Amino acid sequence: MEAIRLRRGDVLHHVAAGGGGHGDPHRRAPALVREDVADGKVSPEAARREYGVVVDPGELSVDEAATAALRASMREAAK
Repeated sequence: MEAIRLRRGDVLHHVAAGGGGHGDPHRRAPALVREDVADGKVSPEAARREYGVVVDPGELSVDEAATAALRASMREAAK
């Protein structure tokens, strides 16, 4: 662990990742997942893997048809 020594007048700005959330991630609105990708909170790969949302990394758009198909296949695989 690395220690950081602060002096009077120093400002420390710390940003931490969010919590685990709640509910089924596959029910999260694709538009909200796209916003998370745009904000750098989630990668396009994680959006696909964890939320079942297909986000084009260049255009930051959701492929609705691919998302519906992916989520259906994920539901089927979970049975």
